[in-house]
Order: sequence, then C-alpha cells, then structure tokens
Amino acid sequence: MRYIVDNYKFALEAHDTMAFNRAVDAAYAAGGGTVCTVAGKSYYVKRSDPANQKAPSVNLKKGVSLEGNGAKIFLRDNCAFIGNEANNYGRGSSCNITADVAYGSKTLTVDAPGIFTVEGTVGFRIGDNAWDEVETKYFDYAVVTEINGNVITLDRPIFTSMTVATTSANNKQVYTFDNQYENTFIRGFELINDIPNGGNAESGIDLRYARNVRIENIIGDNVGAGVVTLAYCYNVTGSNVGVRESIKQNGHTAKGRVFGMWNSKKCVFENVYGANFEGTFAFIESYCEGCTLRNIRVINSHPTRANEATPLFSVLQGSETHFDDLYIEGNGGFALVDYGGTTGNNYTIKNLTLKLTGNIKGGLHTQRISGILRYISSTGTVSLFNLDKYTERDITVTLTDNMFATFYMPAGIWIDHFVSLSSNVVVANDFDGFYIGRESAGPGANQSTGLIPGSEVRMVKLFGTDYPRESAFDERTTIIIDTKASGITGQNKTITVRVKFVPKS
Repeated sequence: MRYIVDNYKFALEAHDTMAFNRAVDAAYAAGGGTVCTVAGKSYYVKRSDPANQKAPSVNLKKGVSLEGNGAKIFLRDNCAFIGNEANNYGRGSSCNITADVAYGSKTLTVDAPGIFTVEGTVGFRIGDNAWDEVETKYFDYAVVTEINGNVITLDRPIFTSMTVATTSANNKQVYTFDNQYENTFIRGFELINDIPNGGNAESGIDLRYARNVRIENIIGDNVGAGVVTLAYCYNVTGSNVGVRESIKQNGHTAKGRVFGMWNSKKCVFENVYGANFEGTFAFIESYCEGCTLRNIRVINSHPTRANEATPLFSVLQGSETHFDDLYIEGNGGFALVDYGGTTGNNYTIKNLTLKLTGNIKGGLHTQRISGILRYISSTGTVSLFNLDKYTERDITVTLTDNMFATFYMPAGIWIDHFVSLSSNVVVANDFDGFYIGRESAGPGANQSTGLIPGSEVRMVKLFGTDYPRESAFDERTTIIIDTKASGITGQNKTITVRVKFVPKS
C-alpha cells in the first residue's frame, strides 16, 4: 500500500513535517506500507519536536518504507530528515544486568527476567566506552533460548567482559523490542541544507537499533554528521549514497561528514562518494564490526579539507571496517586513516587509487593494504610501513636546574613509547614542561599543535597532558625536557624515554 505525503498535508501548513508523519502513522496503523513523495517536487521539513535538538523531521515506524522518487527535501530548524526516535527506537522494556559478565559467556543475570520470552529478540549494552559513555563498549542482538530464575541464556556468546560495580547504568542493560525498525527501505531523496551557517543540520538519515534496512539513491548537501548515520544497527545496507558538499557548519567538528557509524554490525554500502566536504568522509567508532564501504569515490576539493588535522577516514575505538576499491582525487596534505583511540582499530584497504596534488601525511600499514596501489597523474604519494620491522631507542637524561634540552628522532611511525622517572622526581616540583612534537612546530610544541595525525595514534596520560603512543610523523620528531630553575642539580634525578618506531624510508 502506498501513502502519498501530499494527501496528508493540511491547508495553510507552512512546511511538510506533519504531512510526512501523518502518512507514516497511516501506513503503520494499516500494518505497514510505503510513504511516497511526488517525483521531482520540493518539500520543506523541520524538527518534529522543536524542543528536542535530536528529534528528526520524519519519525519512522515499524513496517514503513519511504520512496522519494527523486524529491528534494530542504532541511530547516537544525533537523535530521529521517529517524526513529519518537517510539524509543522500537525498544520495549529494559532491565539491568546484576552480575559480572565473563568473556564468551551466553548467560546474563538480570533484575527483571519476566520481561523476556523464549525465542524473543533482545539487544544488550555491556561495558563503558571510555571514548564516550553515551555510547557503549559492546552491543549486540541475540535470541533468548532459556529463562531460569534471574538468568537468561542467549543463542550466541558475548565477546566482552564486564564488572557490574564499575559500569555505568546505561551500559549494563538488556532491551526487548516491540516496534523495531526493520525489513524496510529508504530510497530516492535529495537532502539539502541550503543555509549551512544558520541551519546546523543534525544529519540526513539517522537510524538507531534498526535491522535489515536498505538505503539507496540518497544525495546530500550540508547534511551535518552524515548523509547516513547509524547507531546500534545490524545489516543496514545501501548503494549510491553520497554528498555533493558538506561543511562543518559554524565550526562544529561533528559536521561536514558523509557517513557516521557507531556500535553497528555488518553494515555495508557500495557506490559511495563525497566531494567538497570539510569534515571526515567516514567517522566509524565505538566497536563497529564487519562494516564495509565499497567502490568509494572521494573528491577532496574543499579548501580547508587538505590539512593534517582532519583525517579522511576515522576508525576508532576497536572498530572493524573495510574500504574496498577506494579512489581519491584532489588535494593532498591529509592523513588517510585516523588513530584507533585507546583500544586501537582494525581496518583494511583493498585497491587504492590516488590522483593527488600533494602527499598523504603519515603513512599506511603494509599489512592493511591489499590489491593494487595506483597513482594516476599524481604528484602526491603515500608512505608504506611494515610495523613488524621496528627500531627501539632509549634516551636517559640526568636532570639539572633550568634545563631546556632538545633531542631528535627520525621521521616515521611511532608504535609505542614509554617514559619513566627516577623515584625521587616530583613532576609538579621539577618540570616546567615535557613536549613531543614535529621539528617544524618549534620549541614547546605539544601534541595538540605538533603532532601529525596518522594511520594509528594511541594516547597516554603524562604530566596531565595527552601525548602520542602510536602516531605517524612525516618529519624529524622533537623531544624537549624543560625543568624548574632550582633544586634539581646534584639530586641524581633522571628521566628515560624509550621509543619504538619504524623509520620512514
């Protein structure tokens, strides 16, 4: 059954938000159907809940697909176009996990087992995500196979562990699903935010806890955090998705992207593209698994996009992502793949073609590249590193009063570094500063100004400041030790810096 949006618009309504939602409600009430727009027509939408910044314009419901027929959707009022927030993302009841979880276990002890049924689908969040506690460390779906007292048994193992006493409330929960958005499609829309400095669009299609959804033929202009953003999703797939331009919008660092994903599994998109975007092409974080982008075409043409501070792809917090048949054209000067955060990452690139006016900063793991590496009329290159062939160097320095000592390391990939102090050193009393940065940044360059983000970066805490643990440099690296003016000389106080790195060839 098809439901035409125009048939649900009331006279004198200035925008089309309520017409879309009335059509969705009608389709849902009938047990499902397809909400359609008129081919080539323009529609204007706002947030469905003006008081809620995250509220989308169109609230999807179970069994309802959307057919755009090439309609233009103009995003107003900082909205995302499509989402499934209004019905709590299809979640039903929830309860708390009350006992520690062992890695590989199939059982969960909960405080309300009565909300579950055998053969019912559940979703569970387990463990804090140090990167962002709004998200979680581990999310998955499962089917309940047995209920015994307060213990539910699942049809699959849980590939993480959790200690209840040290985990926040949101990240030790199990959900049932009453109206999950699944087994549907969204296709054929042109999403336009034509007032980017005054309308900071959230995103285009924003799905959470969705399964088995197909997204096709979606074009976006300035759509915020991504033309498609996915959270806690499973098997959301698509093709022909991309942006013609996407800027950060008032400097918001989460905007100007093409894709955004977190805590999602087996989400695959092909024939994806982006041009003139200011942010990151794909921002994939928080333990995504089995996510793939195929046949990727990137035109890196935005004038502020060619910089070392913004990587082309971010793969963070243990996420597993694959980039197949990647073509990049335009400006150089960027890091190709960002760091993995405190838990690293797992990405691969199959068949990489470059047509650039400048080099890629940092480098790539040879272990992560397969297939063909091709340069087409390109003045830029990418350095490849084998992280199995590393070098270790130690620097041990006896501290003296008013020291400002400078040491250098060759350019390359830092795999790890360790800093140790003699037991009589008191950081607050003895140090004015400790700096690691690239040589051209000058004295006092710390991580925020002197580090070139590269293929892998991990951060450790030292002297109250973040410093690189695994990072990519394209020039000689400077280590500066800056001590207080008095009370240090003759005290036999020492600092040792050990660096494990792969020299740039």
